[in-house]
Amino acid sequence: MEYVAFSIAIIILLGLLFNKVFNKIKLPGILGILILGIIIGPHGL
Repeated sequence: MEYVAFSIAIIILLGLLFNKVFNKIKLPGILGILILGIIIGPHGL
């Protein structure tokens, strides 16, 4: 069970990181989160 919680925590932290990076380069933050979702895919971590 702790593996699932760890995976969710990493996905959330990566989402926040992508959001900040995309905001810095003057693109919508949600675009970064969407790209992260495409990269991780349905199987994720």
